[in-house]
Amino acid sequence: MEELFAKVKQLDKQKLMMLGVGIGVVVVLDVAFVMQMQFKSAGYSLAKIAELKRTISDIQNRAREVAFKKQEKGKESIKPKNILGQAELPLLLQEITTLAKVNNVKLVQIVHSKEGKPAVAKQTGRKGPAAAAPATLTPVRVKLDLVCGFHNLGAFIDALENAPEPLSCEDFKISRSGEFQKERVSLSIRTFIKE
Repeated sequence: MEELFAKVKQLDKQKLMMLGVGIGVVVVLDVAFVMQMQFKSAGYSLAKIAELKRTISDIQNRAREVAFKKQEKGKESIKPKNILGQAELPLLLQEITTLAKVNNVKLVQIVHSKEGKPAVAKQTGRKGPAAAAPATLTPVRVKLDLVCGFHNLGAFIDALENAPEPLSCEDFKISRSGEFQKERVSLSIRTFIKE
């Protein structure tokens, strides 16, 4: 019987040794392959998190800048528009042409015409020579035929509305043109000139 116990003890020692060797092999393989991939993915995740934090910080900074610019824009005083004289009408047409070029709008034709009766400008509370003779304002319609894309048209109309002269876009018609992503636009602008 003692021999049997000795054999069982020896078999148990062999089994324990085999079990220990198996666990050792699994640990070595785990460290060599699986944990190495886990460390790489953790490093990638940390880099991605740092990049996202920088992006969020940039977005927050831009939002602060936009809010600041909006506050500054609200504080700006509204500048009065310059009403041009009859002799300055060609300069106005030249400025419209320049705005078209700046906004990548192809100006095909520009035609201006006086319309309606001249109106007398209202008297302001001014004293002196400016108050002596009220100005007579004549409405002038400028018709433009353009070829451009929608975004360029929007930028051009915005530039016209923000020009120092009193220009207002009254009517426009958009139709297809043969060019890719370009449309034919018939735009009507109204302004006033001093007589």
